[in-house]
Amino acid sequence: MKTPYDVMGGEPVVRALVHEFYKAMDTMPEVKKIRDMHKSDLKPMEERLSLYLMAWLGGPRTWLEQGNGMCMTEPHAPYKIDAEARDMWMMCMDAALEAVNLDKKLVEVLRPALADVADMVRNA
Repeated sequence: MKTPYDVMGGEPVVRALVHEFYKAMDTMPEVKKIRDMHKSDLKPMEERLSLYLMAWLGGPRTWLEQGNGMCMTEPHAPYKIDAEARDMWMMCMDAALEAVNLDKKLVEVLRPALADVADMVRNA
């Protein structure tokens, strides 16, 4: 049985998705609130999110092998993540999903699951 990771094209596509996600975050003025939660250099976060999503999508478990868990609430605890921040995160993810031009049916499956992840880290 193929995983979402396999269906979407594996590591190169996941990395492209994450690159486009942070590109959107870095260039869309309407998401400044969440951009300001990050350091100026987004490359370390790009790597972390890539590894997380690869494991989350059923690909390589490098993220877990490095001793990280799949629960994202703890790393986000220092930041005020409210509904507005969640929506901004999804705005960036929607831009990334569009930029990598995934199959529409796959996006229909992934988008609600990604929205659940975004909603899960809300703490305000």
